[in-house]
Amino acid sequence: MHKAIATSVVLLFVVAGCASSAPSAETASAPSATAPEILIVQTSSMPAAARFVEGALPVQYALRIENRAADPIKLRQVTLQSVSQGAYYLSPTTRPYDLTIGPSQREEVRVQATAQAGQSLVGNNGPVTLRVTCNFEGADGKKFQQVVMRRVNERTDITGEQ
Repeated sequence: MHKAIATSVVLLFVVAGCASSAPSAETASAPSATAPEILIVQTSSMPAAARFVEGALPVQYALRIENRAADPIKLRQVTLQSVSQGAYYLSPTTRPYDLTIGPSQREEVRVQATAQAGQSLVGNNGPVTLRVTCNFEGADGKKFQQVVMRRVNERTDITGEQ
């Protein structure tokens, strides 16, 4: 009896884990050919004397968005979050925007967040992997979302080069 229940529970988790839902009409993913290109870099660093300090740490980022579509898009919201162990931990941080990006145009926005500095071997200026979620609105009023993952630190420029 216990074996049958355990098997049923495992089967339920497997089925639930394999299930996927389609994007809602409210927020869909952008078509890959016209999806905006999103680059992010960390623009701030800790002074050498504070590299290994624990606690709250202000971090600044520059986010460059290139609209590759034929119509303008509006940036409505940006959410940043660290996704793995790194120099610091960034809990989900959301900022609202009302920025129109014309066709084939680039815009840069600044984002400031408060990270939690930890005990990293490389100190607070080491690399951190961020998940960047940008919510947009197209010219037709439809909302869509673009998600990118990027490793950042204070030595990387906006092109992603060190």
